[in-house]
Amino acid sequence: MTIHRTYTSIVRPILDYGLEVYDPKTKKMWQKLEAIQVEAARLTIGAMRSTPKTALLAETGEMPIRLRQKLQIQKAILKWNSITTTYLQR
Repeated sequence: MTIHRTYTSIVRPILDYGLEVYDPKTKKMWQKLEAIQVEAARLTIGAMRSTPKTALLAETGEMPIRLRQKLQIQKAILKWNSITTTYLQR
């Protein structure tokens, strides 16, 4: 699990950085992000290359990066909505 901890503390934040603001526009960009995530999951559990993506992510307890993006967007919206705007009313 040391490799998984390294992934969650170093690699995943880099992949997630700015996803709620910067939305990868092309299918190719998403595929690159997903490939990095899947390869990290594969290394974490020592799986073979033929192991399906969904099985790898389920085994490591990771959400697909597209779902992580949606979760981050929802969290950001909740955070932005909770900020008081009294300074704008002056």
